[in-house]
Amino acid sequence: MTSIPLKINYTGFIHESKCNNSDTCKCTKEDKHNIFKQKLCSYINTLYPNKFNFTNKRQKHKLEDLLEDILYIAETGIPYRKLRSKINFNSLYYHISFFIIKNTFKHFYGYFLYEYFKTNKAEKLKYQSIDSSFIVNKGANKEQVKRNVYMKGKNCLKLSIIVETNGIPISIVIETGNVHDSKIFTKNINELIYDTKS
Repeated sequence: MTSIPLKINYTGFIHESKCNNSDTCKCTKEDKHNIFKQKLCSYINTLYPNKFNFTNKRQKHKLEDLLEDILYIAETGIPYRKLRSKINFNSLYYHISFFIIKNTFKHFYGYFLYEYFKTNKAEKLKYQSIDSSFIVNKGANKEQVKRNVYMKGKNCLKLSIIVETNGIPISIVIETGNVHDSKIFTKNINELIYDTKS
């Protein structure tokens, strides 16, 4: 599993769902983070109502604490072993793997986009941009990365993203570093998280 820091600003989502007006919003960065975490927590509890209700004695940590550390890892890209937390890094890795296998984060992001586009949809989708970037990865499985001549023959991944007018991603694709942008573009269109035609 490849770990990539998620430098995605979810401020726009928070304004739409909580403040309704980004110009007069007085929410701090911590407020927005907490709102985002609460929404994610509620969504996960809806998907798995019996997993985090502590009827299972093996469940040691609250979902809110797990998500706090998971979001920190996603935002900073810090290695699991270097995280200063009361939760063991093996436990965090297990839960992150569980959510990824179940596509929990992807489905939650799709739900958030649906809420985000309830207002001013036409204006938000008026302009859409796409760009790709190389991510050098020396330690990944050779089947997951490939060499690229433009990166001095280094093993790398290619990250391609389509964003809407405000820079919110609506399609995210990760491919091996030797795949041409034209092929990734087709995959980007086919894997839109939000159906822009609906």
